Amino acid sequence: MWETLCGAHQNVKGGAVFTHFPDHEIKCIYDYFNDINYETVWIHGQSATYDSQGYFMNRHQVKHIYDRLSFSVDSEILGWSLSDQEVFSFSLKILRELKDSYFAVIQTNTNHHPYVAPEKFKKNYGFDENTNKFFSTFQYSDKVLGDFLDNYVKTKNGKNSLIIITA
Repeated sequence: MWETLCGAHQNVKGGAVFTHFPDHEIKCIYDYFNDINYETVWIHGQSATYDSQGYFMNRHQVKHIYDRLSFSVDSEILGWSLSDQEVFSFSLKILRELKDSYFAVIQTNTNHHPYVAPEKFKKNYGFDENTNKFFSTFQYSDKVLGDFLDNYVKTKNGKNSLIIITA
């Protein structure tokens, strides 16, 4: 995510940039959007403390930070994080409430180790167990991302938005 938000960091030699370079002096994309008075949002289905990501978001003055603690306690968990479905449903509600121009990052984790998908998405693709789990999470993530986008474009801001998807 660092490269997407801040560009490449010349000193990274392994490990999380958020952890190893928390007080860098690099201006990141959130800073530029803050400069032009956009609302800035980060939504993540994991704890903001993971890899010091919340510290990073605060450091770049993200105005609205939502992590796992912002969700209902009975939210569905898949692997290390809340399910993509939970994150996208929550995100849609938050984005509908924003009135001004905004820049938002929605971060999901289903496609991260340990690759846990809901039962109905588990499939044998003819590979070893881990590879089948990996492909199953992508099938699931693709489905819920598509549902989110279908619903988001129907919102007030949906038709006037630039959506960038990274992995």
